[in-house]
Amino acid sequence: MGHTGAVHPTIVIYSRAARYTALFVLVAAASVASWSLWRDGLPATITYLPFVALVALCGWILWGQPRLELNQHGIKARNLVSRVQIPWHAIEDVRADFGLVIDTASGPIRLSAAAPRSALRTLGRNPAPADLPHIDNQAQRVRLDLDTNQALRLVEQLREEHSQETTATLRATAMQQAGVKRTPDPVVVSIAAVLVVWALVGMLR
Repeated sequence: MGHTGAVHPTIVIYSRAARYTALFVLVAAASVASWSLWRDGLPATITYLPFVALVALCGWILWGQPRLELNQHGIKARNLVSRVQIPWHAIEDVRADFGLVIDTASGPIRLSAAAPRSALRTLGRNPAPADLPHIDNQAQRVRLDLDTNQALRLVEQLREEHSQETTATLRATAMQQAGVKRTPDPVVVSIAAVLVVWALVGMLR
């Protein structure tokens, strides 16, 4: 999605370190499965494959799945096993509480992306809150690796800009047309269900 006028480009927030961790878990799981297939063959390995796949899925859910997308309409988030859409007008407050939390009229929504900076990330660095990186407003899509405090400041900044640009009439219309949406992630839930059933069938044989 692009941007128009003074609106910022679509900004995608995720953790590169977490993505690398998820990739490592996926590669490790694939290596274990391949080694077992090569050594023991398919008949002996197939019973254990769903458990290896579940480990890989858990690695993806914990470290690969979390992501935020900030666009002209609001926030789209991928949490561990759910997806969230929060229009700008629905945001009442933004706070840091062991992660990014968005307060709305329907209750607080905790977002899995933009985790707090760990001791490892701050090792050898200034422990003070990190500044926001430069954002190219001419780009259509920008990817950033931000911690909780950085993401909080960015969300507050964009929320304020959208609030100033939106008239009261347009805001009222938007509130009638759209609200906060929280739904299970269909891909993650479906894959998890298939793997659990596969594992149970294998155990009952």
